[in-house]
Amino acid sequence: MRHSFLLIIVSFFFFSSKGQVASPYSEVGIGGRNQSFLFNNFTAGGSGAAIQSRNCINVLNPASLPGLNYTVAEVGVLVERNNYSLNNQNGFASNFDLSGAVLGFPLNQNSGVSFGLTPFSGKQYDYSRNSTAFSGTENTTETYAGMGNVSDLFLMYGYRIKNLSLGVKGQYLFGNLIDETKVRFESEDYLNIREQNFFLVRSFSYELGLQYQLNVFDEDQIVFGLTASPTQSIKALSYKKINDFEITTTLDDDENVVEVERHDTGAEILNTIDDKQDTSFTLGGEYRAGLVYQRPGHFKLGFEYHFINGASTSFQSGTNFYSNASVYRAHAEWIPNIDAAGYNSFWKTMRYQTGLFYGNSPIDLSGLSGISASGNNQMYGMNFGLTIPLSKYKYETERFGSYLNFGVGYYRNGDSNSVQEDVLQIMMGITLNDKWFIQRKFK
Repeated sequence: MRHSFLLIIVSFFFFSSKGQVASPYSEVGIGGRNQSFLFNNFTAGGSGAAIQSRNCINVLNPASLPGLNYTVAEVGVLVERNNYSLNNQNGFASNFDLSGAVLGFPLNQNSGVSFGLTPFSGKQYDYSRNSTAFSGTENTTETYAGMGNVSDLFLMYGYRIKNLSLGVKGQYLFGNLIDETKVRFESEDYLNIREQNFFLVRSFSYELGLQYQLNVFDEDQIVFGLTASPTQSIKALSYKKINDFEITTTLDDDENVVEVERHDTGAEILNTIDDKQDTSFTLGGEYRAGLVYQRPGHFKLGFEYHFINGASTSFQSGTNFYSNASVYRAHAEWIPNIDAAGYNSFWKTMRYQTGLFYGNSPIDLSGLSGISASGNNQMYGMNFGLTIPLSKYKYETERFGSYLNFGVGYYRNGDSNSVQEDVLQIMMGITLNDKWFIQRKFK
């Protein structure tokens, strides 16, 4: 466990530039919102309002932290393959990102704290269309591309009063985003133009959480959870660059003639990097309500309703490509015997998880320039997870250990008449458990 500090720190620096969401939907506003979370939330289909765990961190509800029994460190990565159809053309994008690097621990029996780094949003899109819109008669090729990410450096605290737990999550959002538009004319009578818009995001945000636990029968519990991320303004600095460019040819490694864009030989028409403007993105609030029936260390069965107030979202252009959306989630978990010991304990202490969701995406691309879309925002998906126990330790009457996490998920966004995505996700990571802050007794 002591080595987990090094693992966390290395992950922070190595992955801090990651977090891009490879999707046509990431063109809008602050980019596509990250859907990976940590492993416990990923395998639950994105649920988190009512999830509690003694040895895993739930980053979606800070009120779950008093339930931690151990110091927990978790690092994970997410691999994605996105097959999408756009403007009646098919494409794909692959991505490899950090899903989270976090550390959490109980302060006492009634409170806990956690901090870490997770992706918040990102841009990664690239598509083209033929048009005559810029000149009226001359054929052009318009290319739209975006890149960059916003990361979430957070600190969470939760406190329990009898059966009621309250929590708060403070967030520092930081990162750089770029939107790029290029217009290439077939005729040499016109200049080819590239416009780049840069956004330097530096802003604070917060979320609130609540959980209420009701003990039933001898060992079972019912947990009700609420989370709220109110409508907030995300601050950024913006500037713009516009230049013309020419098309030349060169030979690739196989001696084939290929076209190359030359931006270094063109004239710089506009550059406002020395006159950055204050910009803000208004993110609509998100609210979750969940219910879980569980026998800790054995099984969980939960349901969650997730509301996204997209109608309150607005960006620099003044055009809102968001609408209100609702997502319904369900999840289940089973552990044969988490406290099993001996040679046969390996299979008994494995955790099996699954989750699914169905609802609407808040993003509507039907009014976006360069995209032909119907506005159908339906989305659904299913995730599965397996947690494999590593070495186990014993403190007094407790047995605990660390785990390898492996999960797979699939979701579809949109339909064949819109911008449709079919996304395959694979998540891998490790969760480390240990006992800290033990009060020693001497005779």
